[in-house]
Amino acid sequence: MNHVSTILRPLGMGELFDRAIRLYRRNFWRFVGVLAVMQIPVVGLNLVTNLLTYDATLDALPTPAEIAGESNPFALLGPDYYSGVFINLLVTVVYLVLVSGIASAALTRLAADAYLDTQAPSGSLLGAYAAIGDRWGALVRAIAVYILLILAGLIWTLIPCIGWFTGPGMMVVMAGMVLPLVAPVVVLENHGARESIRRSWELVRRRFWWVFGFMVLLYLFNWVVVGGPSLLTGFALGFVLPEQLASDNPELLNNIQVTVQAVVNMVFNLLYLPLQLSCLTLLYFDLRVRQEGLDLALAASTGTGFAKPIRDKVAESAPSPQGPLFQGREWTYFAALTGSILGLYLLVVFGLTFIILAASGL
Repeated sequence: MNHVSTILRPLGMGELFDRAIRLYRRNFWRFVGVLAVMQIPVVGLNLVTNLLTYDATLDALPTPAEIAGESNPFALLGPDYYSGVFINLLVTVVYLVLVSGIASAALTRLAADAYLDTQAPSGSLLGAYAAIGDRWGALVRAIAVYILLILAGLIWTLIPCIGWFTGPGMMVVMAGMVLPLVAPVVVLENHGARESIRRSWELVRRRFWWVFGFMVLLYLFNWVVVGGPSLLTGFALGFVLPEQLASDNPELLNNIQVTVQAVVNMVFNLLYLPLQLSCLTLLYFDLRVRQEGLDLALAASTGTGFAKPIRDKVAESAPSPQGPLFQGREWTYFAALTGSILGLYLLVVFGLTFIILAASGL
């Protein structure tokens, strides 16, 4: 029995997280380095553009009194506002291509090869980028297709009754369960953009609630690791920075806050995103082991020089189904998620209202 067949087997949720953390710890500097090559320059570019355009964009916004007396409020925005929005949109596109596209593809390839211990060229930082070939382009196209699907989902949500009850849940599934698996599918298999999104959905739908629970835990961990330090940093800045600075030089105060927050977010994202992609890569393998017998297929493969045969075998997948995208029971899943979102919203609203009333003595 070869090494890969002992690695790939059905895992419980705790085992999956444990293996992902171990994989991340063993390859810490390589994983962080692959992401840092792209993320640090992009974050720096985003910070510079924010500092240069923030004040001009904010000053270009009309006052409520000006809006009230104008039939076309958009005419009041002016070129400074639109140029600021365009520049930030351009930086967002650069982030999608370089970080969400190229860096995520390279890191996924590196995580997969490290997990399967294929001794592939992607073991080095530059080798990880070389190993993805043109698959980063397919990943960027898949993200573009996904954005169009989200827009279609928003339109669906506006449809009375059926859209209201299923649209929000559908959006949660697409954004929180399907999209995260697109990178492993694109990089490790040979699908195009649209086929990769459908393939991701096919892997998710067969273990819907299990994958949902896994993603919830992963996003809670993300909130603790990345969101927590960001909130604490913003809170701490209010005590560290002198109060007089807000009145004497509000522009300098804003620049300091934006810069510190950007640096803190970048550092913790550099620490967390490789772990997240490691978890998603292992989740991808686990779903294929359970649903397609990938472990048995690899155990049956023979030959020497395992790196190429393993990659080729992993790249093979079941043909894309031609049936309906959503089946009857899945509409009930979307409705259940929509109801849960509404219930959580009402719980938060009523809870905050009760706390405010109790604090005021009413």
